[in-house]
Amino acid sequence: MNAPPLLAGRYQLGRVIGEGGFGIVYDGYDDATRSRVAIKCLQHVDPERVVHFKREFRLLADCLHDNLIRYYELFEDKEKWYLVMEHVDGTDMLSYIRGSSSVQRGGSTLTMPTGAGTSPEDTPPTRGRQPSAITSVREDSRSTYEVVPATVDELACLRRLLPQLADGLDHLHDAGLVHRDITPRNIMVDRQGRLVILDFGLAVGGAAAVNSQSGLCIGTPKYMSPEQAGGDPSTPMSDWYAVGCLVYEALTNVL
Repeated sequence: MNAPPLLAGRYQLGRVIGEGGFGIVYDGYDDATRSRVAIKCLQHVDPERVVHFKREFRLLADCLHDNLIRYYELFEDKEKWYLVMEHVDGTDMLSYIRGSSSVQRGGSTLTMPTGAGTSPEDTPPTRGRQPSAITSVREDSRSTYEVVPATVDELACLRRLLPQLADGLDHLHDAGLVHRDITPRNIMVDRQGRLVILDFGLAVGGAAAVNSQSGLCIGTPKYMSPEQAGGDPSTPMSDWYAVGCLVYEALTNVL
């Protein structure tokens, strides 16, 4: 059986490893450098999406940092557009943190009224794990939810990862860019413990990044800042708000 033709004369497409609103990401191989890469194929090609794809590449190609994914090449092949990126062999940030714990996870289902306290007497015991001192209360009128406090191992892992996340975001913001979609699935940790921020499809430039259409809500709702949810300009603080949501989720398993 003949091998499929190479994209741009050098890239092989493998299995699908991700999919989003703008494209499908494949495991790939670069015959020229003999290395693995990730290749994003633009779906539903139209002039507006091609412009967005080119813009994403231009924004990030020169924004080099160990904690930001590397963009290598953007090209067109047989009327399809492809973006070649660094291949990150790892898992998403929250899965990595959860996997760091040697203690069996087990949560406690709590029902609390508004204003309930979080003193040791108010906190039910957890089974089969060594919890941290961190507890959580959701300010609903009355709600039932499962709280799984981070273990000591998970807290240590989170402390190792947060400086990397902060360094990557600082570099992005110093370049005048705002990510606008900081979520667990967009933050990977490789097998060496290196954190990498991915997927800049919603990244925008400027001191206050304005959505392309007035009042348009862009982002992932659970991690979206109030200004994003309201369709107002996004700033670096919008990304830091999402980081706060992510950290809260890592500490409590609740968001």
